[in-house]
Amino acid sequence: MPPITAFAFVDDSGDIGTRSSSKQNHFSLGGFFSLPSDDHALADCLAQMRLDCGFGSKQELHFSNYVSKHRTTLATAVASAPIQAFSAVLCKRAGPEKRPWRSEHLYNWMIKLVLERASWYFQGAGLHGSITFAHLKGSRPKRAHDYVRLLQERTTSIKWDSLHLPIRFSTPGVDERLQIADIITSATGQAFEGPGEGRPTDQTYWQILHPCLWRRYGKLKTYGLKVQPPVNVDPPCRQDSGHAWVAPFFAPT
Repeated sequence: MPPITAFAFVDDSGDIGTRSSSKQNHFSLGGFFSLPSDDHALADCLAQMRLDCGFGSKQELHFSNYVSKHRTTLATAVASAPIQAFSAVLCKRAGPEKRPWRSEHLYNWMIKLVLERASWYFQGAGLHGSITFAHLKGSRPKRAHDYVRLLQERTTSIKWDSLHLPIRFSTPGVDERLQIADIITSATGQAFEGPGEGRPTDQTYWQILHPCLWRRYGKLKTYGLKVQPPVNVDPPCRQDSGHAWVAPFFAPT
């Protein structure tokens, strides 16, 4: 197998519950691509973020725990880091009725979306990349590994030759690069989530981050940001008028 020449780090936002009692309307997986040569720069970036926010040097960063000024600081720092970010977002309230998903199947399907985008990115850059996911509460890595093996037996758009397998699982405390993935996917989740009581839609932090999202052929849609169901199609996501706010960002650059 070729040596690892790139990385992807992935975290989640929201929950994978599909019942109407689920607190979140969305579930997303997101993170970033980077090169091994950028590891020191990412470590310095994390250290500077803690310093700028007045946190301890060992504090584990969790975007959703902080007040607005700290979130702005974190998003601004990540936007200038040597990375290419990406997110896959699923609206669980799409369509007239709740879809009969099982939560583990939903998570597996989102993993597939990440594998597609990671493989396209690595192949396009001539890289061979490793993917590390943050452990998802209530999900067992073995199920994900079994699913990936199943995908390899099927016809998909995943460019397997560009991926270093098996996929990996870790925690933000063990691999601090996952803390950057947390900032990206949490800011994205907050932008798409709501509106609701005590839960206004807020794209502020995502708009700070969006310049570092991966664009292929100048296109953000489908590549650096995958939204399901697609924005402004039938049946639309019933939240926030089908997320029309994001459509202008899909214009080719």
